[in-house]
Amino acid sequence: MDCTFKTPEGNFNYRVAGVVRHKDRLLVMKEEQTPHWYLPGGRVNLNESAEAALRREFQEELGLPATLQRPLWLAESFFVLEGKNEKFHELCLYYLVDLPYADLPQTDAWTQKDSDGNEHIYRWLTPEEVRGEKLYPVCLKETFPNLPEHLEIVTVFE
Repeated sequence: MDCTFKTPEGNFNYRVAGVVRHKDRLLVMKEEQTPHWYLPGGRVNLNESAEAALRREFQEELGLPATLQRPLWLAESFFVLEGKNEKFHELCLYYLVDLPYADLPQTDAWTQKDSDGNEHIYRWLTPEEVRGEKLYPVCLKETFPNLPEHLEIVTVFE
């Protein structure tokens, strides 16, 4: 069971996501109908640690083992989901992640189905593209490719 719930006032999510860098580029993903890019990851299950959840999500989404280096941000975000007018209060723990890069497609962009059969578009963004694309979390626009050395707590109102 995901750590998420809906109320008449809005939705709450507890998520984890990975910051994957390779040659000063950032791995991002989205679905065909989604107007913005985001980082690989997903919701934490009840009674599941954040680290186990992130490893599970990388296995489900990319079919690869993830090596978690260190936590970067604990972000508390308040936003309205585009196109659905739903309010969200979300906590997301972002980790710096290494992947076996040789096992990834050697292109700048590709599509891949996850373990549930859902298709995702993946793309490597340069630092300039990170600043120019519609990308969440927005704190990446200000920091990438430089990342915090220690866990930082951020609050974002979008």
